[in-house]
Amino acid sequence: MHSDCPLGISQLVEIKDPSYKMRMSRSENTNRTRYIVSSTFDKNDFKIWTLSFNEKFNNRPEFTLHSKITSTLEGISFML
Repeated sequence: MHSDCPLGISQLVEIKDPSYKMRMSRSENTNRTRYIVSSTFDKNDFKIWTLSFNEKFNNRPEFTLHSKITSTLEGISFML
């Protein structure tokens, strides 16, 4: 997720009701895809990941980078 961050991940937060703009689709969210936000103590960005479950491999969870947002803050400790 954040392999280049020596201080590590500060938070992982699930977005409970992602908007259609975030999903990039006006179709109904099926809850098969979930959206997770991660932040780190020592970087000025956070990442939004899609979490899906691969049915071919016994519903193994798979994370895919959805977007990366950079801020002017140095390290993001908490996300609301």
